[in-house]
Amino acid sequence: MTGVQTCALPISNTTTFTITHTPPLITFTSPANGNSFVQYVPVTVGFYATAYDGTTITNVLLYLDGHLNASNNLAGITNTATTNSVGSHTNMAVAMDSRGSSGTNTITYTITAYTAPSITLSPTNGALVSTTNTTITASAVDEVGQTLTSMAIYIGSVKVATNAGGSSSNYVSITTNLAQGTNLI
Repeated sequence: MTGVQTCALPISNTTTFTITHTPPLITFTSPANGNSFVQYVPVTVGFYATAYDGTTITNVLLYLDGHLNASNNLAGITNTATTNSVGSHTNMAVAMDSRGSSGTNTITYTITAYTAPSITLSPTNGALVSTTNTTITASAVDEVGQTLTSMAIYIGSVKVATNAGGSSSNYVSITTNLAQGTNLI
């Protein structure tokens, strides 16, 4: 017998592999992690998300202390909120891409107690003054650098002078005739 004979043998080979996908990357633009702010002053939190591997961002969420604060279907958020509670606060951003992957990032900042402006009055407490043509002045300084929006002088319960807005809103003055006796300014 001449010729070629063939024999078929089963061949088996198994390969295991994992396809990786890079989840969205979140970058905060404001505030810087660890910043400190004064109570009642608005804090602007901003971030953007970057998609990888040919995907697009489908949704972004912004949480403040675990509560949803803002969301949209764009690649970022800028949100301004006034946080009145003193202490540490955490913003967490979440971004989802078109493959269903999500990325997160967090920042923490601190809210410190607000200190009311300090006020200087003239004449000073207990001063003896003339009842005619008495000049009363008030000036204020905000200890935390906030802009003062207005000031007023009251004699008793009657407003006699005011200054609102502008660069001189931390000073007000009036010259007036006072009633004889004790006057509450």
